[in-house]
Amino acid sequence: MKNLAQLSTQLLFASFILAIFLPSGSDAFVAPSWSTTAHASRWQLSPLSFAPSPFSSQASVCKHGILFPPSSPQRLRHAQRAEPLYMAAKRKAAKSVSGKLMPAVQGVMSCATKVLATLFVELKQLSKIQALLFVAIFWIGLTIGRSPSAIGGMALKRFQEASEIPSAFFGPSAPLLRGRVTSCSDGDTIRFLHVPNRFSANKLEKGQTQTEYCLPIRLCSMDTPETAKFGKPGQPFGQEAKEYLQKLLDQKMIKIRLLQKDQYGRAVAEVYAPNGKGCDELMLKKGFAEVYLGGGAVYGPLGKDKYLAFEAQAKKKKLGIWSTGKRESAAEFKKRTKK
Repeated sequence: MKNLAQLSTQLLFASFILAIFLPSGSDAFVAPSWSTTAHASRWQLSPLSFAPSPFSSQASVCKHGILFPPSSPQRLRHAQRAEPLYMAAKRKAAKSVSGKLMPAVQGVMSCATKVLATLFVELKQLSKIQALLFVAIFWIGLTIGRSPSAIGGMALKRFQEASEIPSAFFGPSAPLLRGRVTSCSDGDTIRFLHVPNRFSANKLEKGQTQTEYCLPIRLCSMDTPETAKFGKPGQPFGQEAKEYLQKLLDQKMIKIRLLQKDQYGRAVAEVYAPNGKGCDELMLKKGFAEVYLGGGAVYGPLGKDKYLAFEAQAKKKKLGIWSTGKRESAAEFKKRTKK
């Protein structure tokens, strides 16, 4: 039996390492529920999911690291639950790093899991109070490892859906995210492949789709003319605005700062061209956009008044959308064509 200090340190470290590598989706982790006894020996461990299971000294069946006694009536139910969770988590982990690095990541996760499994067996020798203390240490390690501010946590987790991104990554002081623009839907919406570190794949691989892997991003501060979609006609300069944004961003590595989520499941963000200039500023100066004044409007670091000044400059020079005289705003166009 190891001394308690050594056991505590190993338990905290192993759970922290495992939590960092766990994918951030809700299907990648199942919190164990309390069973009839709180003794730590009843907690069994899987590489990518956790599930409670009765412990027995009999030979047990091991499926993805979860021990199931042959006599356990819960064995089949737990195995059926763990299987899809394991596969879902494995797929999410594969999205976070490049294919070449994945075996190394899986090796680290497997090693941490084995350490935890060994430690949990040793907890059988402790009293109930001691066991509860070590279960608390285990949860502390998981919590720290999965927090946005954890060392290496942000650097290892790729965001693919706005709904799964922690609130710490939104706001004017949020960290910049690096990634590749995989497409421009129109003049103010892009698909962004988050590349959290140099080991992450920075391009979509064969068989990967933008819908599954890339964040939908709405550029802040501005609104551009609508493009033709779903058989509906677009607005004048809608295609030109899209093409200019493509010229600035398409297939290029850029940085963005998330500001908020919108009602369409997108993240509204400050988007910076490779030269460091804000795309909202560039689009407004070229006359391909107007300042967005609708509900929930958020603006880049220069502030609303500065963006209105850029718009006024383009209007004075009769650039782009301001070259046709009387015009219909994007908001008015959407309202009219909805009918």
